[in-house]
Amino acid sequence: LSDYRGKISETELTYDEKILDAVKAFQNRHAMNPDGILDKETIHFLNMPIKEKADLIAINLERLRWRPDLKREKDGIVVNVPEYMLRAYKNGKEKLSMRVVLGSEYTPTPVFQDTIKYIVFSPTWNVPKSIIQEEFLPKLISNPEHFNPDRFKFYKDGQEIDPLEEEWDDEDIDTNAYTVVENPGDANSLGRVKFIMPNDFSIYLHDTPADKLFGQEERALSHGCIRLEHPEEFAHYLLDGEKGWTEKEIQDAMSSEKPRQVNLQKPYPVYIVYRTAWVDDNGKVHFRND
Repeated sequence: LSDYRGKISETELTYDEKILDAVKAFQNRHAMNPDGILDKETIHFLNMPIKEKADLIAINLERLRWRPDLKREKDGIVVNVPEYMLRAYKNGKEKLSMRVVLGSEYTPTPVFQDTIKYIVFSPTWNVPKSIIQEEFLPKLISNPEHFNPDRFKFYKDGQEIDPLEEEWDDEDIDTNAYTVVENPGDANSLGRVKFIMPNDFSIYLHDTPADKLFGQEERALSHGCIRLEHPEEFAHYLLDGEKGWTEKEIQDAMSSEKPRQVNLQKPYPVYIVYRTAWVDDNGKVHFRND
């Protein structure tokens, strides 16, 4: 083990504290729960041939040619899809990191780069047409009272309607005529803040009321957008140095009943990358499942 700091003996079979710590470090580098238990997944990675890992490193070295090397960028936000992590860099140094929830297998988060230009505190959520068709409509057919009118507003051809008065089970219903808007609040699907980087994929970063999801190791669970573990810290990071944005003012904006847009004086580049092998600041190589 490269994580082991003691002397290796072919005759010593004791699973001592040094080996335990080495296994935990190894597990951490492979996105496993660092409990020191030699379970099936740990043994799988321990037995992975050197050539297979060398091939992974070679693939990721090629990927580095496609996207900027983060350490060479003075300031930037990086989201590594296989790692389910966001890292913020300032003057080439990592200043902030947090877990993220990314797109599922069927709605993956694309690999691209863009720029965060503004923040919306206490946002509304315009429900995508696909979600209205695939998720909302079956619930409305089953129970038209399913959606709390204080939380969701329904519109048809631009006019607000009462969902209890619609024939949702009509076979000829045109869901494209309907718009659904979720009001600001603690239960809002975007949480209390979203970070906008205008792009053709309609991908942005945002808060979420489903905090429990960050406790899972694999977090490919969204419709494609990027949910942040600590959105308030991220807002503070982006607004650091901008006049009028203390921690309290950020909290007040996030608890408002009305949306508030804040244009950033300093836009931040965002790089969404796909790296299954990389070297950390301590010189340790990390691996992730593809």
